[in-house]
Amino acid sequence: MQKLLLILLGCCFFSYSQIEKIYYDNGQLKEEKTFQNGKIEGICKFYYEDGQLQFEGNFKNGKKDGQQRWWYENGQLEFEENYQYGVKDGLWKGWWENGQLEYEGYFKYDKRNDVWKGYYDNGQLKKETNFILERRVFQKCFNEDGDKMDCDEILEPTWWWKQEKCLDKHGNEIDCDEFYLGIF
Repeated sequence: MQKLLLILLGCCFFSYSQIEKIYYDNGQLKEEKTFQNGKIEGICKFYYEDGQLQFEGNFKNGKKDGQQRWWYENGQLEFEENYQYGVKDGLWKGWWENGQLEYEGYFKYDKRNDVWKGYYDNGQLKKETNFILERRVFQKCFNEDGDKMDCDEILEPTWWWKQEKCLDKHGNEIDCDEFYLGIF
């Protein structure tokens, strides 16, 4: 009886991990994820059909943790995010497809904090805004020639970061909460 109890207790403390690989019809690797106790754990990677890396990010206990990176199909880095156990925290950057920086700024406790800068695709500074935990404190804007302008003239109300992308097993975009909760 004691042996059985020890075996049962031992099973409770051990976890299992499973590597999931999904392939395109052409045989090219599409996704590579590791699950531990049913939750995504460690490095997760998505690939375009030609084998080019599309996404690479780290997860802990099913939550984003550390750096997350997305690439355009041409191999250019699209955006880079940082998380601490599922919470936006640290430097975020995005790039135009031509390689020019599109935006950069910091999150703290899931809120924009400190200076955020946005750029035109020619590299010229477009907008600079100072935040204190999501509250906009100061803002200045520039046209594509670098001349200061009224920020109300800029049409994009929310340009601060690109929406993250999540894909199901078939490559269709889905709600990221569903992906990270293990539905896909």
